[in-house]
Amino acid sequence: MTRHWLHGATLLLFTIPPVAWAWWDNGHMLTAEIARQQLTKSQVAVINGLLEEWSDDFPGLCDLVTAAVWPDQLKCANHGAVCPRAVMENIHIFDPWHFDEKPYNPQNLTLPHCADQWLPNPSASFTLTSAITSMGTSNSRFAFNFMLRWVIHLVGDIHQPLHSADGYFDDARLGHLPQGDRGGNLIPVISDCGANNLHFYWDSAACQYLVNWSPHYQDHREALTQNASDLITKYPPSSFGTRYDPEHLKACWTQLQNKSKPSGVFDICQQVFVRWVNDTFDTGVPGAYGGITRNSMIPDDYAVWAKALDMVCFWKTYAEFESHLQLSTMYILERTEQTGQKKIERYRKVMVVTRKLEQKIC
Repeated sequence: MTRHWLHGATLLLFTIPPVAWAWWDNGHMLTAEIARQQLTKSQVAVINGLLEEWSDDFPGLCDLVTAAVWPDQLKCANHGAVCPRAVMENIHIFDPWHFDEKPYNPQNLTLPHCADQWLPNPSASFTLTSAITSMGTSNSRFAFNFMLRWVIHLVGDIHQPLHSADGYFDDARLGHLPQGDRGGNLIPVISDCGANNLHFYWDSAACQYLVNWSPHYQDHREALTQNASDLITKYPPSSFGTRYDPEHLKACWTQLQNKSKPSGVFDICQQVFVRWVNDTFDTGVPGAYGGITRNSMIPDDYAVWAKALDMVCFWKTYAEFESHLQLSTMYILERTEQTGQKKIERYRKVMVVTRKLEQKIC
C-alpha cells in the first residue's frame, strides 16, 4: 500500500444522563453509517479490523457504526434501556470531552469567571485535535483504536447545536440561568417523545431518532442503512457551499506528516475543529433557544424547523467525518504493529489507571 493511498483514505468521524450525551444512539450511528457508505470496502475493512480488537471487552461496539456509541456507554452506571450491557464502566472522567461550551449570551449578562475561555482542554474540539495529532504521529494500535472511537463519536457531538453552546439567560421565558444552562439541560420542556429538557430534545433529533443501541441492534440495521442512503441523496456536498472545505483538514494532516513538525501545528489543527463548532453554533444555536418556553410544549413550527436542521447536521457531519477517516485508514496500515495480546494488556492497564484517577479527582 502506498502512502498516497493512505493520505487519500484516512481520518474517520467521529443513555441519557444529564449532561454530554449528544445525539442519542441512533443519531450517532446514523452519522457513522453515512460515512461508511462513502468509504471503500477496503477502507471499512481496515477500520473494522482495528475496532474488532476490543470485541472481547466491548461486544457489539466494535465496527465503524456501533463504535459511535462507545464513549456514551462508558458513562453507564445502571442497567436500563439506554445502558443494556452486562458490564457498567461508570467512567465520567471523559465527560467534558463531549462538548464545547461557547457562551450564548443574548442579554449580555455578566458571565462567570473564565466562561469565555471555552477553547482549552477539556473540550470536544481539543479532544478531536488530540486525536488527529495522535493518529498522525503514533505507531500504537491501542492509540488508534481509542482515538478512532472518540473521533467517530465527537464529530457527531459537535454538530448537535446544544453541544456547542452554554446558554446564559435571566428572563421569564427561559429562566434564571446566570451560571449557564449546561447546553439546554436546565431548560425543561414537554415533547411528543418524552424528551423532558431542551438538550434531550435536540439529542433525539427533534424526536426523530429514538432507537438506542443494544446487543441486538442488528435488527434495526436495515432501516439505519436506508435512512443514511436517503440523506446522502438528498444532501449532496455542493449543498453546503463554503461551509465545508475538506482542504482545511488536509492542511492540518500535511503539517502532521512533516518530519520537522513545525511549531504551532496543534493550533493549526485545532482551528479546523473550532471552525466546525462555530459553524454549528452560528447555524443552530440562536434558533434552538428561540420560540420555546421553559415547562411548555415544543411548538409545531419549532419542531418542523428543528427536524429540518437536524437532517442537514447529519449530512454535514458525514462530510467532515469522512475526510477525517480517509486520512487515517492508510496510516493505520503503514505505521501500526499487530501486537496480539499486548494490546489487550495495554488497554486493561489504561482502564485501571483511569479508574484510579477518577477516584482521586471525583
